[in-house]
Amino acid sequence: MKEVFKYLLLVTAVVLAATSVYALVGESQYFMGIWFGVAIYFAVFTGLVCYAAYKVLKKNPKQFVSIFMLISFVQVILHIVVLFLYITQVKEGIKSFFIYFCIMYVVYMITEVVMLIKMSKRPIERK
Repeated sequence: MKEVFKYLLLVTAVVLAATSVYALVGESQYFMGIWFGVAIYFAVFTGLVCYAAYKVLKKNPKQFVSIFMLISFVQVILHIVVLFLYITQVKEGIKSFFIYFCIMYVVYMITEVVMLIKMSKRPIERK
């Protein structure tokens, strides 16, 4: 499990570094704090999803698929709500925020899948 979270930290560090470089080189220094917040939001959410999946795999692997589908559905709904709240509350930079949010969604979705594949291939001690 520690390996999986080290991978998540590595991906988050790369994302934050790339975001910093883009914000400093480009014209987007104003949005750097918001983008960092989005990256941290996705990192924390991905970590929570993987932790919950690990617990389900440990307790009852037969329920893993149904629980994971439920978690994925709730995750998508929550992301849409966050996106909607930002768009309705903040009128500036909506296009760049939307693009960055979608890029982070894809990056962390891929990270989540890789982490779950790594977890599912390893034998887990069941209680």
